[in-house]
Formats: sequence, C-alpha cells, structure tokens
Amino acid sequence: MLKTAAILAVAIAAASPAAASDEQIVRNLGVAPGQYTLAELVQLMNSSKIEARKRAELIAARRAAFEEAVRSAVNGGAYAPEVTRAAR
Repeated sequence: MLKTAAILAVAIAAASPAAASDEQIVRNLGVAPGQYTLAELVQLMNSSKIEARKRAELIAARRAAFEEAVRSAVNGGAYAPEVTRAAR
C-alpha cells in the first residue's frame, strides 16, 4: 500500500509542472484556456506580436477549414448546416 502511494505521489509531482507551464503560457499570451493546443501555444509564444496575431488568424482559418471538411465528409460530401437540436 505504501509503495502504491509513493508511486502515485511521484506521478502527480511529475505531471504538475507540465500542467502549470501550460497555464502559465496561456496567461502570458492572454488567450482563453482551451482555445489553442499546446503546439499552437508554443507557435504563438515564439512569434513576435505582429506575427502572433497573423499566426492566430491562420490557426483559426485552418481549424474552420478542417471542421468544414469533417462536416462535409460526415454528410456524404454535401454541406449541411449544423443541427442544434433534434427534429421532432
């Protein structure tokens, strides 16, 4: 039991700095939590202010294009607007 607790404590301690650093990057960039992936946050962090704004626009456009492609594929290649509630 003590060995399991020690292993769990080590695992939690190892995971904490990574989560804290993600939160710190989000705060430093001034973006909403969950808005960007860690890879996208790193791209924004490594850009100048002007480049970061353009990069954020590119990320948003890329995400919108991906979501549109997924909707199209799910609907058999034909675009259908999002359904917000089931029809009765």
